[in-house]
Amino acid sequence: MTNYTRNNFSGYNVGNVGGSNTAYPANVGGANVAYPTNVGGANVGYPTPGPSPCHHTKPIVQPIIQPIIHYPKPPRPPIPTTNVTFVRPCLIEHLYKHEGCPIVVVTKCGELKGTLCGVFVDHLELSAGGKKLHVLYDHICYVVT
Repeated sequence: MTNYTRNNFSGYNVGNVGGSNTAYPANVGGANVAYPTNVGGANVGYPTPGPSPCHHTKPIVQPIIQPIIHYPKPPRPPIPTTNVTFVRPCLIEHLYKHEGCPIVVVTKCGELKGTLCGVFVDHLELSAGGKKLHVLYDHICYVVT
C-alpha cells in the first residue's frame, strides 16, 4: 500500500519508491513512470543525457573592446577685454602736418612710398598705386617726409 504524507516544502511525499504503478517522479525503479526522469526504468522518449558539454568546449574568445574615453576639452584662452595700443602722440602730431603729401614709410618688412591719406590712433593710411595701405605704428621703423 502506498503511504502519502504531507511535507511542508514539496507537497506530498510518496512512500512507494519501488512500485510499478505509481506516476510520481519519486518512482525510481518502476517501469510505468510518466516523467522523462525515469532513472533505471524504460526510456520514455528522451535520450539519456551524457556528460556536460561545458567540459569539452573551448571558451569563446571575444575581441577586447576598449571603452571610449572622453577627455575633457582644454580650456580656451581668456578673451581679452581690453585692447592695448601704444600711442605715440609726437609721431601722430607730426604726421597730421604732412597729411596729403608724398611720404616714404620704412617698416620691418620693407619700404612703402605713397601719399599720406589718413592718420589714426593705431595706424596710418597710404595711397599707393590706386590702393589704400594701412600700416600699424608698431611696424614702422621710420618715416621720410
